[in-house]
Amino acid sequence: MVNSTKLAPLVFDCETSGLNTHKDRLYGIAVCHNQGKNTYWINGEWKGNIEDYFDFFNKFIVAHNGKFDSEFVNNSLKYNIKIDFDTKLAYKLLHIDRSSHLETIVKDLFNIHKKDLIEIYNEVTGKSRKSFPNDYYEVIPENLIAKYAQEDVYYTYKLYEYCVKELDKNPQIKEWFYNVEMPLCNILIKSELQGVKINRIKLDNFDTELQIKQKDLSSKLKFIADKKDLNLNSSKQLQDILYKKFKLPKLKKTKTGTSTDTKTLEKLVHKHKFCKYLLEYREITKLRSAFTEPLLKLTEDDGIIRCWYNQMGTRTRRFSCERPNLQQIPSRTNNGKTLRECFVARPGHKFLIADYSQIELRLLAHFSEEPKLIKAFNNNEDIHKQTAEFIGKKLGKEFSRDKGKLLNFSIIYGKTSFGFSKDWNCSVEEAELILNSYFELYPRVKEWMREQQDRVIGNRGWMKSLAGLPLYVSNTDSNDKWKFEEAKRQAVNYLIQGSSQDILKRAIVVVHEVQGSIPLLIVHDELVYELKDNDTNQGKHITQYMEHETKLKVPIKVDYKISNYWEK
Repeated sequence: MVNSTKLAPLVFDCETSGLNTHKDRLYGIAVCHNQGKNTYWINGEWKGNIEDYFDFFNKFIVAHNGKFDSEFVNNSLKYNIKIDFDTKLAYKLLHIDRSSHLETIVKDLFNIHKKDLIEIYNEVTGKSRKSFPNDYYEVIPENLIAKYAQEDVYYTYKLYEYCVKELDKNPQIKEWFYNVEMPLCNILIKSELQGVKINRIKLDNFDTELQIKQKDLSSKLKFIADKKDLNLNSSKQLQDILYKKFKLPKLKKTKTGTSTDTKTLEKLVHKHKFCKYLLEYREITKLRSAFTEPLLKLTEDDGIIRCWYNQMGTRTRRFSCERPNLQQIPSRTNNGKTLRECFVARPGHKFLIADYSQIELRLLAHFSEEPKLIKAFNNNEDIHKQTAEFIGKKLGKEFSRDKGKLLNFSIIYGKTSFGFSKDWNCSVEEAELILNSYFELYPRVKEWMREQQDRVIGNRGWMKSLAGLPLYVSNTDSNDKWKFEEAKRQAVNYLIQGSSQDILKRAIVVVHEVQGSIPLLIVHDELVYELKDNDTNQGKHITQYMEHETKLKVPIKVDYKISNYWEK
């Protein structure tokens, strides 16, 4: 474990013209050391190396959201800064239920109002912007920017002192922070700087194909509706077409009328071809707006896309991904498959696509200690087939493996009999019978879920993940029935999701320590590494570390492929 007391802490913070670490301008850097007594600001007239300005040697480097600052310094000044202590990560580990925005923390901890750049910008210009002003450095006088930057590093220093004391009170969190989160932070810096290659020609052709399909579907829908000026994004107009013109069943009410959402349309597909075409139109429109167009825009001249990963992007500390959000790429559709194929390995390399197999269900078996689940995983049996066959016998009719799979995973998300009845287009009574049959097969799961919910409610929303890290569920004392039931579902789901990330993060760190490998893509429970063509053993070693670094009451299994492109 790193000992922060051996080296003198040095806090730094970058002021930039925007949030793109690869394209925007580094305007200046502020530095703070000597118990926060000395703060410095240097503007962007850089001459020579950065160490000519700041002594980064033999220092313990501290930053708030340091991955951002480190990447800016690397891209702008070609200088590598390893972050030893990120106050944003430390504070979020200690207080998962609070905001990690520096100005908010300063208010909460020190009862001081620290102005952010937007507030300063609005005061100078007389405007009332709410979003980050990219032209701030051209508008705000430099002395105000310098003052703001010096306050940033000063309060980051004070936050660092606070976090060190709090981590000392929580040895388990402290160990995780230094041994997992901080190494992971520096791994992500390397990953984002390297990026992943895009086959731009294939992506461009795919976007063109989607655009042609989009226009064709739009014309078909307007022809079928006999309305040339039909706005396919208007719920009101679609309601008129579906329920007044075509007289389709009204399955779900909303505040603005009858629902036209995806789930409703899926249930109406067999009633009218308009629903089928509308679903296809929506899928293609989303693919273009969320993926092909942003990817084409964000891919740099060298054919590389560099996404931004937040290692504590959710309440369960799961990774989130931005610019664009690759986690939302459809994994099962043909369009999603084609989109993934646009991510390609560099010449002389191949991708290792490694995916944790059924990790949520394995964690459910671990926590619940359900004998039938443990036996099935230990014997490498088909857990979905096992569930489907038992339910089928209880119902006296065929119950497909796919439904067994849906049922197994939906239990973790706390789906109710009402929810299942909508998914399977059956009565609530039949869905209730299915759920009761499931818990008859796996009785310990039901007992454990109730015990887990009672524990979390008794602890006012708090629980600990597999690694002993705090997780928090709100509304455990709510008088609102819906919010309270949601809190009970989250009491189970948060533990499973948070613990799966414990496993994933530890594996990433260990693989890097032993193999020197960094993941180029992190999507849910899937990691994509890039291997040299002639390195046949590295992929096997990576998956072995992923499987064996964390021990559960059942085996952890990783499915993997080696390919020239990203595939599921």
